Amino acid sequence: MTCTIRKAKAVWNFVVYRYDDKTEVDGQVTTVRRGLTLGWLIGALVFFWLAYRAGSWLLKRGFKQLVGRGRVEQGQADTLRRWTRIALGIVLALVTLNFLKIPLTAFAFLGGALAIGIGFGTQTLFKNFISGLIVLAERKVRVGDILEVDGVAGTVTTIDTRSSIVRSFDGVDLIVPNSVLLENKVVNWTHGTSLVRRVVRVRVSYGSQLRMVSNILSECAAEHGVILKTPEPQVVLEEFATDALVFAVFYWIDLRGKTGGGTVASDLRFMVERRLGEAGISLASPQQAFQLHADKPLRVQMDVGETDEQKPS
Repeated sequence: MTCTIRKAKAVWNFVVYRYDDKTEVDGQVTTVRRGLTLGWLIGALVFFWLAYRAGSWLLKRGFKQLVGRGRVEQGQADTLRRWTRIALGIVLALVTLNFLKIPLTAFAFLGGALAIGIGFGTQTLFKNFISGLIVLAERKVRVGDILEVDGVAGTVTTIDTRSSIVRSFDGVDLIVPNSVLLENKVVNWTHGTSLVRRVVRVRVSYGSQLRMVSNILSECAAEHGVILKTPEPQVVLEEFATDALVFAVFYWIDLRGKTGGGTVASDLRFMVERRLGEAGISLASPQQAFQLHADKPLRVQMDVGETDEQKPS
C-alpha cells in the first residue's frame, strides 16, 4: 500500500516542463528554476473545466430568459452566447493560470511554434475572427437581416467565429467568411428599416380608358392585405410603348413579414387581371408590324403542287 501511494505521489509530482521564473526581491531580479508538475496541470484542467461548465450553464439560462422576455431574438441570442462563451474561456484560462500560480512564461516554448503556424496557415483564420468581432461591434449585419452577397439573397441565420451563414430563399445555406462582410460590397435590405418598395408593371391595349385603368390598379393595391397603407401605393402611366400603354404600380412591403415579395407581386397580378377583365379592358400582347417599301408593284407567284391526275403514270 505504501509503495502504491509512493508511486502515485511520484506520478503526481512528475515534472512535465521546467522553466525559468524571474522574480524581483529587494530591487534585484533573480531567476528561479521551477517545474510544471503533472499534478498542477491536472488541477488546472479540472478547475478550468468546472468553471467553464458552470459559466456556460449560467449563460444559457440568462440568454433563455432574455429570449423569453422578448428582448432579443433566438438567432441573436445564440450568436451572442457563442461569442460570450469564447470570451469566458479566454478569461478563465488566464484566471486559472494565475490562481494556480502557473506563470505564462511556462508556455513561452509555444511562442515559436505558434508564430510559425500563424505565418503559414492561420492568417485567414485570424482575419475572419477579427472581422467577426467587428461585425458584432458595429451591428451593421445582424442575425435576421436580409443580405445580398455575390448575387444571392437570403437571411442571416448565424454569425460565427469564422464565418456567417446566409440562408437563401431557396433554402440553401451560403457560408460567407466574416471578412467578406467587411471588405466586399454587401447589400443589406433590412439595415435601419425592413420596408422596401416594389413595382408591378401592367400593359393594356391602346384605346383603354386610362383613368379607369389607374383607378382599378389603385384599388387592387389598396385591397391587398400585405401591401402597406403607409407609404400608400402609387400608380403612374409610365410609358407609351409601341404596342401598349404601360402602367406601373409602386407599393411598399415589409421584408420581415410572413409573405414574400414574389408572392405579393403574383397576388397583385391575379387581382389586376381579374378586375380588368370584369371592366372589359384587355391586356396588351406583343405585336410586330412589317412595312415594305417598293417603287414598283411586287410580283407575286404562287406554285401549285401537282395533283394526282397531273402526275405522269
